[in-house]
Amino acid sequence: MLDKLVPKVREHYVEHFRAFVAQQKSTGKSGAAEVKFALPADSPVFGHIHCADYVENDDGHLTVRWMQPDKRLAFPRFSELIDGASVDVVSMSWDDVVVSFDGAHPDYATWFDTWFDPNERDFREDAEFTGKIHSLSVGESDVVVDFGTAPPEALIDLIDLIIAAGSKQLTLTTTR
Repeated sequence: MLDKLVPKVREHYVEHFRAFVAQQKSTGKSGAAEVKFALPADSPVFGHIHCADYVENDDGHLTVRWMQPDKRLAFPRFSELIDGASVDVVSMSWDDVVVSFDGAHPDYATWFDTWFDPNERDFREDAEFTGKIHSLSVGESDVVVDFGTAPPEALIDLIDLIIAAGSKQLTLTTTR
């Protein structure tokens, strides 16, 4: 069921994101979607780098704009087994996925490098969006991810990474 839900949740978000970006551009002010910027070294965000939804440039005054969909897809809570681990899906918003788990944290570096692409090796100027996550925050026994415009595989790869590190119980929910 997760393999059918994740693409729907992602597309629901991207539709809202597309409308959000169009609305920002309609103001007549210059700006850009999905702008990466460095954060202070004490930031809890992985790699101390984040991707803003939209940055408006009004005569040199930069304003970061964040999109929060006012609706998310409703679905009944469900559980499924993935590689011997129980994955409980409570709720999901593509820009706010909390994955709680019972094992040790895996090494997120390669996953982050692939799905955030901090050095923008995969950047395509002609693409509508980056197809990358916007942030990863690592908690004590969870991670919170703004999946941005990343494809469904980004979440599936993260679940696989956490399970491969030894977790047997995962819960997916949101902070809001």
